[in-house]
Amino acid sequence: MMNKTNIDPDTWYSLYRIFLAVAVIAGTFSLIVSLLLTVNYIAGKQGDPLDSERLLELKEELLRNPNNEVLKEDIRKLDLRLRKEYFRRRRFTRIGAYMLIFGIAIFLGSMLPVMKYRKNPPMPDSPKTSQKAEASRTRQLVIGIGSFIAGFAIAIAVIDRPNNYEIPQQQPVADITASEEKIEIQEIPATQVTEGSPAETQGTQETQVETTKSYPTEEELKKNWPRFRGPGGLGISQYTNIPEMWDGTTGEGILWKSSIRLPGKNSPVIWGNRVFVTGANETERAVYCFDAGSGELLWEKPVVVAMADPEPPEVSDDTGFAAPTPVTDGRWVFAMFANGDIICFDFDGNEIWSRNVGPFDSMYGYASSLLMYKDLLIVLLDQGGAEDGMSEIIALEAATGKSVWGTDRPVPNSWATPIIIDTGEREEIITCGSPWVIAYDPATGAELWRADCLGGDIAPSPVYANGLVYVTNTYETLAAIRPGGEGDVTETHIVWEAEDGLPDICSPLTNGELVFLLETYGLMTCYDAKDGTKVWEEDTVETFNTSPSLVGDKIYLITVDGITIIVEAGRQFKEVVRNELSEGVLTCPGFVDGRMYVRGEENLYCIGEK
Repeated sequence: MMNKTNIDPDTWYSLYRIFLAVAVIAGTFSLIVSLLLTVNYIAGKQGDPLDSERLLELKEELLRNPNNEVLKEDIRKLDLRLRKEYFRRRRFTRIGAYMLIFGIAIFLGSMLPVMKYRKNPPMPDSPKTSQKAEASRTRQLVIGIGSFIAGFAIAIAVIDRPNNYEIPQQQPVADITASEEKIEIQEIPATQVTEGSPAETQGTQETQVETTKSYPTEEELKKNWPRFRGPGGLGISQYTNIPEMWDGTTGEGILWKSSIRLPGKNSPVIWGNRVFVTGANETERAVYCFDAGSGELLWEKPVVVAMADPEPPEVSDDTGFAAPTPVTDGRWVFAMFANGDIICFDFDGNEIWSRNVGPFDSMYGYASSLLMYKDLLIVLLDQGGAEDGMSEIIALEAATGKSVWGTDRPVPNSWATPIIIDTGEREEIITCGSPWVIAYDPATGAELWRADCLGGDIAPSPVYANGLVYVTNTYETLAAIRPGGEGDVTETHIVWEAEDGLPDICSPLTNGELVFLLETYGLMTCYDAKDGTKVWEEDTVETFNTSPSLVGDKIYLITVDGITIIVEAGRQFKEVVRNELSEGVLTCPGFVDGRMYVRGEENLYCIGEK
């Protein structure tokens, strides 16, 4: 910086005025941005979709009048307006933060020379330029700097878009949020009571984990129902001998029902003669194991994980504290909860390992379900905003819970569950999170490709058939994507897109020929799987949280009131039958040989022939 001995008084005074003007402009700019951010925050609290009292009132009214079409349309319009307003405000907050940081930096940078040049200038030792000319140059410089600040703010608003992300590099295991230090191998009783009561012990022993057993074969997986939406996560039963008639009020066709002490929005998984579900509230978490044949509760195990946050997470009624569906490989069962607890039990209820990967910054509460790849447990941890850099996908060693790989994800919180597909050339994990559909190598976590075709709050999970991945979300698109690409494949691998009947909760269903969508408020839409042509559209006049399932050539739809509507999976809508369960249902059913397992709001049901 110039020193006092070589600057004439006029220049000294001009510099003082210039930097003072810049400081005033930058300070005023920062103050205005701060006020706008404050107003945006206060207004945003009133426009959050999660906190809309009017929307909740309309939904409650719809439960009392499920056939009111005008009410359904009002809910759709209000929900759309709230969501758009919510994301607009989030975007403004992000841009405003950049503007505020820039303004403060300019202000502080200008104040340093202001403090210097406000001191007495040196005495003149030669003639100087006129004050008028100097003032003119000062004004021009101030206008230029002010224009630069305004231009910078506009540029930030234009270029800061969700799709401007670098493809992340695979994250080293040591950097994974769920650190290895959280793993805890529990000591278990040598003998245990299997009815959920406190165990009686004759000493203790450490669980011995055998790691030599290979992972289950494809045939074993298809024979059972090991994960959310069954084998492959597709919602397709491998058996066609599933009952089509039952009545929960009379007990006809109901082999058994068993109560579940703690609530949960997770679906049952079945392996051999075991059925697993989980439950939780603000203070308790538990895993349940039922006998698949009799419905007897074989064991209920509490979940208490070291290093978990003692404070319960914030969740919505749509997710609760136990939304993730467990997964099993036939030897162990793995469960996860909204606070980030992950736990592994063997089929006898002995704890193998546990760890915590929370807490989560999730608007509605964590809900993605677990899945397995060979001997790896895959966990999707989407949370926060895309700009926060908090989301990742990780793989744990199934036998020990140790971290194997982890990869950062450029997406905000989401609630969909990934699937693993085999393209014939390689296997890929398919994930959905606004705005990207991203594929990863399941063995290493390396990103393979991504496509920009989603947005908003992503809850529907992807499906796969005949070489195409199908993804969707309300207010965005139904997209058919050809997998197997590299890098950004948005312009090259999206085969077709459609815009009608898009669901906000229910995952799509495909039999390879047709793709079926189901909206929460009952509209069902059918598309041709090859080219996206709309085949038909039908309003079922019901409300759904459960994704559709395919049994042979029939589709099973379960309403929030527990009514199962069976329709033909064809090119014309045709309802076959409706069955009452006499209990509300918010979860997906599980199908094995001759039987259908359904979790109601309070009970677990087995439907089948005796």
